[in-house]
Amino acid sequence: MFFDPLYLFFLIPGLLIGIWAQIKLSHAYGKYSRVKVESGMTGAEAAREILDRAGLTNVPVAEIPGRLSDHYDPTKRALFLSSDIFHGRTVAAVGVAAHEAGHALQHQAAYGLFNVRMALVPVTQFASTAYMGIFLVGIFLGLLKVVLPIIIVIFAVITLFQLVTLPVEYDASPGKGAIVPARPCA
Repeated sequence: MFFDPLYLFFLIPGLLIGIWAQIKLSHAYGKYSRVKVESGMTGAEAAREILDRAGLTNVPVAEIPGRLSDHYDPTKRALFLSSDIFHGRTVAAVGVAAHEAGHALQHQAAYGLFNVRMALVPVTQFASTAYMGIFLVGIFLGLLKVVLPIIIVIFAVITLFQLVTLPVEYDASPGKGAIVPARPCA
């Protein structure tokens, strides 16, 4: 078995950036989870409003268990919001709901990177679970040099998925690119 300290040169920056991003996200979510929305809308009502205004009246908004398990499922053409977001009347709840509704708008518009991301999901799910098993088999059988190229390809697939996901997530965010229907002035 071998270990090259040069690996740390590549590992540590990515790890630190990931930790920093998670801290920023948790801080922002925590901060805006305490700020009530002036409209009094719940996350579910905000998502429904956005979907309806975009003509997506057939996309259901459903409550699911879990914390921040919110997502749009393009295979079911449905939006799923965790209980805190579904019932929440905070800026965070409405923001998360609007973001997830933004993914439905991307699907409706056939946004190219959204489609690429969806095509990569099955491959990435396999890669995310397989890499550790392949790595461990390589170590135990003394074949690390043989499986290392396979692991590198797996990480390249996961990296590609993340690189495609970033602009998709950015575009789905209200005010960041996604076209969220505005309420007409009365």
